[in-house]
Amino acid sequence: MKRLIPRLALLLVTALALVYLMSAFRPHSDTPGPAAIVIKTLQIVNITSTSADCIFSVEDPQHLPKTLGVCIGKAPDPTTSNTRFGLAKATQGPVKYRSTMTGLTPNSTIHVRAYAIAGSSTVYGNDIVFTTAKLVK
Repeated sequence: MKRLIPRLALLLVTALALVYLMSAFRPHSDTPGPAAIVIKTLQIVNITSTSADCIFSVEDPQHLPKTLGVCIGKAPDPTTSNTRFGLAKATQGPVKYRSTMTGLTPNSTIHVRAYAIAGSSTVYGNDIVFTTAKLVK
């Protein structure tokens, strides 16, 4: 019996050590994931009959390399498959950008969203609607 107690104690300590080590390599659900890119379409300025500037901001806590710009369309929430302007490379944030949209149709309602492409993910800002000026003759 005297030999059995030290062996049981050693077995118990070994088992507890293994459980502890196994739990250290298991992902914890309370660990936050990587911070996401936040992009905001802020305002449309310098509106003419055929052009306008979009001001947008990008915040990227991870400082990922990304392609930035704005996309436009006649319907809400345009995507990068629509017309795109102002492609730029950036690595830090929060930063404000200005993208000039040209070749627009006079007196037209246009939806604009800023975007950031990082790797295989595309993040969009909010949709802003504006109307180009009437053509002055």
